[in-house]
Amino acid sequence: MQKWLILQQTGTEKPANILKWLTETGQAFDILQLWRQPVMPSSFTGYKALLVMGGVMSANDENRFPFLSEEIKVVEQWLKMDHPVLGICLGAQIMARALGEKVYPGDQPEIGWHTIHFTPEAASDPLFRNFVPGMTVFEWHYETFGTPENVTVLAFSKNYKNQVFRCGENGYALQFHPEMDAVLIRAWVRNHREKLLKMDAGLPQKILSQTGLYLRGLEKIGKAIIKKMSE
Repeated sequence: MQKWLILQQTGTEKPANILKWLTETGQAFDILQLWRQPVMPSSFTGYKALLVMGGVMSANDENRFPFLSEEIKVVEQWLKMDHPVLGICLGAQIMARALGEKVYPGDQPEIGWHTIHFTPEAASDPLFRNFVPGMTVFEWHYETFGTPENVTVLAFSKNYKNQVFRCGENGYALQFHPEMDAVLIRAWVRNHREKLLKMDAGLPQKILSQTGLYLRGLEKIGKAIIKKMSE
């Protein structure tokens, strides 16, 4: 059985719900914990899809995290072969780097529950054509990236023009976090509480209260993405 290979950057940026969905769809997977074992496999034989998770670092932090350089090369190879690749947040930024684009700070952080809007191209995309316009998703990022050549931009938000893009037929970059569950959201809010309070005194509670409203919808989106990419 071919497996998914999951590249996890830190202990706090967990695949969470994605592991449940992979199991439910009969998909096997290996998790490479790069902060503990920063060495890529010598061969990718037996792997059908690559999942690149988020992280607290920047995609530009190769001096602090040398494994990023090798990771960018691996993603570039997978994209050139048009093998399935799913990049989430930092993973999306790594995909942009692999495609020759720069990653840089956004005009303002995008943290918590935000609405993204589809481009006309999303209407014919195999993954996103069945989702309703104006989806509310979970975001947690400070950086963005330029639009790589020869990709199809599928979604944008008020402050970030690149929320989702497709490379080839099988590479998808998502700035938002489809993997989140309630436990992980509470942990992130708790761990970053002081920083959130400096941004907005009401932000921690706002994120937690909105989670009850929007999490189920996010889970439907994430499960549909994983199911389709596993076919």
